[in-house]
Amino acid sequence: MNEFVAPDGNGIDLASAFDVLAAVPAESLWLANFTAENTRANYRRTVGRFIATMGLRRPEALYGVSQGHVIAYREHLKASGASKATIANQLSALSSLYKFLADRQLCPSNPVAGVKRPHTGTEGMGSGKTPALTPRQVRAMLDAPDTDTLAGLRDRAVLHVYFYTRGSLF
Repeated sequence: MNEFVAPDGNGIDLASAFDVLAAVPAESLWLANFTAENTRANYRRTVGRFIATMGLRRPEALYGVSQGHVIAYREHLKASGASKATIANQLSALSSLYKFLADRQLCPSNPVAGVKRPHTGTEGMGSGKTPALTPRQVRAMLDAPDTDTLAGLRDRAVLHVYFYTRGSLF
């Protein structure tokens, strides 16, 4: 029986995908290793979407995923209008899972390794980095506290220290 079933045109059954993920103790251990609840929830959704999209019916099918399946999933995400950052984040989550599984010898290798991820830029929005403040914005923030008050002097001093240590002070 083919474990990779094309999704039907009526959407993705994420509840069933979560059941597949939860049934595999190794994946549960992988998720439990993340301390931030938002990260766990996001990775659970990401892997659930992958399972549902690829039509994986049994937990063991997750171990048989090939690089071709991951490339097909990437192309599916592109075709569905997902942003480059979303595609890169989803592939990153899958790579984390498969690295974990390969390290435990539950699958032969990480099928996400070597799959090209979309280029999201080197700075600013969509690059995975917080956009830097311009010198003008830094100056405006430094000038904002009322220096006629003790609290304003304190706030400005704190801002100076912050921007200086972050390398954002011109």
